[in-house]
Formats: sequence, C-alpha cells, structure tokens
Amino acid sequence: MDSFVFGVGALDKLFPGALLPKTLVVIAGHPGAGKTTLASHICYANALKGHKCLYITFQESKEKLFRVMKSFGMDFEELERKDVYMYLRIPVSRDVESIVEMINNVLTSWKPMVIVVDSINVLMENV
Repeated sequence: MDSFVFGVGALDKLFPGALLPKTLVVIAGHPGAGKTTLASHICYANALKGHKCLYITFQESKEKLFRVMKSFGMDFEELERKDVYMYLRIPVSRDVESIVEMINNVLTSWKPMVIVVDSINVLMENV
C-alpha cells in the first residue's frame, strides 16, 4: 500500500499520497471547525477499502458520534460488523500508564492500519 485517502474528494485530489503509512498527521482547528468530521471521513474511507481503523476518543460517546456521522452518510455500525472499524473510548480519569497499556493492547491484538486520536487536547488537559 502506498498511501491512505482522506475520503474527501477535493483533499484527495489536492494532496494525493499525503497520508502515508507510519506517519503522523495532525488535524488542528478551533472548536466546531470540523476536525472530528474530517478524521471520521479518513477512518471511514479507509475502512471501506478494508484497512482497519481504530478511533480513540476521550470524550465523545459512541452513540453520538455514530448518529452525527450517519447524517453525513457514514455508517460506522456496518464497518464495526465487518471488523474494519473499532471505537475505543478511554476515560481521561485513568493514569497515563493505563491509557498507554490499553491502547497498546488494542494495537497488538487488532493491528489497525489507521489510528485516529480525538482529541489529544482533552487528554493533555486532564492528564
């Protein structure tokens, strides 16, 4: 595999090959700018291609995320059934070591190809 896709046609045309394996991409912006939606598009588009996507959050409920993303045409429940998408909510009340251990266990056992962390700001504010 050469690269992953954004899942947004204009971005995929503007930045072909920008999402390379083993690289970090930071999506930054003000609250309400669409960071979660863009990150979800990236997960969704790549999971549709069979690339496992792990979505890690510290605040968003699964039900709310799935409901909002379904309004954009993304059915994450179906991707979960196909075992190409995993939602992992980690309470920020946990200590750093247990957060790292929890994530590492999922990475080791499930082996995702795309990982989204939404939002690192929430983690940094509470750890």
